[in-house]
Formats: sequence, C-alpha cells, structure tokens
Amino acid sequence: MRTAFSKQQGGMTMIEVLVSILILSLGILALVGLQAKSMTQASDAKYRVEATTYADEIIGLMWSDRANIGTYAALTAPSASAWKNRVLAGLPGAGVPTITANGTVITVTLTWSPPGLPAGAPPHSVTVMTMIDNP
Repeated sequence: MRTAFSKQQGGMTMIEVLVSILILSLGILALVGLQAKSMTQASDAKYRVEATTYADEIIGLMWSDRANIGTYAALTAPSASAWKNRVLAGLPGAGVPTITANGTVITVTLTWSPPGLPAGAPPHSVTVMTMIDNP
C-alpha cells in the first residue's frame, strides 16, 4: 500500500545516484590532472638534475686544469668544447652554456626549453657558482 509520502519520494534515488556519479567524475578528473602535473614536474626535475650534472662536470674539469681556466670561459679548451657539444645534445632546446671566471669565482649557467613550454615563456636555467683557487 502506497502512501502520499512514498509518492513524494519517488525519483529521489535517481537524483542521489546522479549526484554521486557527478562527484565521482569530478574526483577522477582531478586525479587525472594531478597525474599530468606530476609527470610534467618529474620531467622538469630530470632536466634540472642533468643540467646540474653537466655544470658539475665542467667544474671538475676546470679543477683538474686550473692553469687554463681562462680558456674554459671562452669554451676554447678542447675538453670545454666537447662538453658544450654534450650539453647541446643532452638538454632539449639548450642554449649555449656560459662560463664566467671572475678571479677565483666560477659561474656556470645552462639554459634549456623543455618540451611543451609555452611560446614566449622564458627558458629554464641552472646556475652553479664555485670558487677555484689557483695554487
């Protein structure tokens, strides 16, 4: 036996199910967006680590060849030229690396444009500074 109250409640279950599906869909879309952002950030971190490794590599070469530090700033040393080519091949959209020697302070700057960087956005960069004393 149906009462007036049960007739008024008819269809409410359908609305509850639709609202639940809507909330679930929004949650899934948020997770997909979070996953995409996470992958972008992981890719950027990978390139940042590679750039830092390249900077550490050239600083190590400069430490072992302290007498010719000036040739590294111009990238004319044979090992610096080979290093520059590895940087240009290893980082996507890499700009020419810069090395400056101001007395004993050495600054290495690497720039690159990761895939998917919007047009007109500034390139990413890493700058490493160290002090190399010449004995």
